[in-house]
Amino acid sequence: MNAGSNNMEVRKVNKNRAFRYICRKERVSKPEIASALGVSVPTVLQLVNLLEEENLVLEAGECDSKGGRKARAVRPNWDAAYAVGLDITKNHIGLIYTNLSKQVLEHIRIYKTFRDTEDYYKEVTDTLKAFVREHKIPEDRITGVGISIPGIVDGKNNRIERSHVLNLYDVSCERFAKYLPYPAILINDANAAGRTEIDSERSSHNLIYLSLSNSVGGSVIMGDIYSGDHWRSGEFGHMIVAEQGGMCYCGKRGCFDVCCSALRLAGLAEGKLENFFQGLEDGNVLYQSAWEEYLSYLATMVENLHMVLDCDIILGGYVGGFMGPYLSDFQGRIAGNNIFGNTGAYVKTCKYQYEAAALGAALFFIEQFMREI
Repeated sequence: MNAGSNNMEVRKVNKNRAFRYICRKERVSKPEIASALGVSVPTVLQLVNLLEEENLVLEAGECDSKGGRKARAVRPNWDAAYAVGLDITKNHIGLIYTNLSKQVLEHIRIYKTFRDTEDYYKEVTDTLKAFVREHKIPEDRITGVGISIPGIVDGKNNRIERSHVLNLYDVSCERFAKYLPYPAILINDANAAGRTEIDSERSSHNLIYLSLSNSVGGSVIMGDIYSGDHWRSGEFGHMIVAEQGGMCYCGKRGCFDVCCSALRLAGLAEGKLENFFQGLEDGNVLYQSAWEEYLSYLATMVENLHMVLDCDIILGGYVGGFMGPYLSDFQGRIAGNNIFGNTGAYVKTCKYQYEAAALGAALFFIEQFMREI
């Protein structure tokens, strides 16, 4: 590589670093950028000029000053790019859209039973297009649609290897995206939800994301999602936590999926999880007994995972969204079994209680856009 090519590559790397720093700070002066990145102020001026020319950053007034000339501030243009997330489950679809802020800007969830038919895929596409129109999302800035699926997804070939929930086997993304006017990618729902935690305040940690929804799974994150050699990492739902437990669809007894599915709790409350937790707060004895049993199985899984991978564990999915008021007691429950310290602080609740999988799927395209800056 000649010197000219090397200089261009360095400038590209620094430009990307500068943009990501501006995004993290949200509003920042150019001298502060130079100090944080360890480059000269003239270099930062060049980088920011390039970013402004590409409409990626905007002027943001003057910074506060203790004396002397006030420095000009810049901020990210969050709306330079958008992405849509589509979460497909057995009985619902969820839709969100986000921009470079990586936050959920709007979301909907509607009842729609999955059918592997042309009509279903057309209906989903029509719903997505209506969602885009309703929220006036500039179509020329939509980078793609991330589709989260309850199943094993071959990320290399963009295919569903198998989905017991949807009864799909060896299905390409093309089947889902046939009528979409945007690029699309499939991602396992638990991996997608786990992706949302990477950009949270826990981003400096390795972590496990437990998806406690109607089906149970998870994601292993070691800086980024660890998919395993065959795209099957995080299939915690088929680890046994009760040797004489109920029969799982996989043919084994006592799988985590059987013992800690959200359906186990919702089934006691007319199929509505929110009714179960309301009844739990109201002192329903039956619900209290079921909750105690549920937590015992959850504690077994959490303790075993922590012993193996020694990292934070995030409780997510439908049940995870309700865990906040019970977290302290649960941490106390597992603390006594931690042989390396009497603490359960490694267990935390998820950042996003709603539509985490849809957001995580959309973030694939946002991160792809940011890598190319």
